[in-house]
Amino acid sequence: MSNHTKGILCGLGASILWGTTFVVGRYLVDGCHVEPLFLAALRFTLGTVVAALFLLITGQGGMLWAARVEWPRLVPLGFMGMGLMGICVFLSNRYTQAVNTSMIVNANTIFLALIGLLIGERLAASGYLGILIGLVGCIVVVWGQPSHLPGTTNHVLGALLALVASLSWALYTIAGKGICRRLGGPVASTWTMLGGAVFCVVVAALWGSPRPLSPTEIWAVLFLAIFPTAIAMLLWFKGLEYIDAAVIGPTQYLAPVSSIVFAYLLLGESLTPLFGVGAALVVGGMWLSNSGTPSHQDDQA
Repeated sequence: MSNHTKGILCGLGASILWGTTFVVGRYLVDGCHVEPLFLAALRFTLGTVVAALFLLITGQGGMLWAARVEWPRLVPLGFMGMGLMGICVFLSNRYTQAVNTSMIVNANTIFLALIGLLIGERLAASGYLGILIGLVGCIVVVWGQPSHLPGTTNHVLGALLALVASLSWALYTIAGKGICRRLGGPVASTWTMLGGAVFCVVVAALWGSPRPLSPTEIWAVLFLAIFPTAIAMLLWFKGLEYIDAAVIGPTQYLAPVSSIVFAYLLLGESLTPLFGVGAALVVGGMWLSNSGTPSHQDDQA
């Protein structure tokens, strides 16, 4: 299997799992009224523990400990990419529909492509066309969703918060590529998760208002910490070991599609014909964006 294929598979796996973040986060923040800052702190604190345990179990504990000398770069990176992004996502969930937040956050593929140009990450013309087609597909997916869902109070504020999350994640991905290739994706990701956890805990302690969680809420928080946090973050940085940020970026277009599928399966929300059209555009855009990948990324592992 080529490095390019491995990187794309890692990106797709992470994006599918991230689709659950917006559904479960919406359920906890809007449905259960869990404090967003408190939820973000729990998500990344528990996610860091799960990721560290994984590295210990798989014999990478020594690598994790050795990487502590990189903390001046890794921890601030986690502040931006995990902490700020995570808080803004859950705050956005308070004001707008989960699928809207998902679409805007994962449209950071555009930021990745533009920033990538500045640092020498260039795609073929078909790659940029694929990014635009995938973005259109995301818009069609969201456009086809019912606009009368309850609990949406300020779509503009929700969208702006999601945009901040989108930009912070793009900068995090670009800035983290080099260090994840030097330390290994899982090790670098675990350290940045720790940075994100520290950021969220401090912010939640200063401005949050936590309350005891019910058993159902605890299970939902554990799901967030394990699947779309620990596992997805490890997969994403592992993918960056193999391919450039601008190449793995379009896989995120699958997250809004995944969000709607999970909302359909878990919350009983309906699917519209436009969902099928948008999903097809997303898949086509992802395929096209990778059809012209530079040959040096196809080296065999």
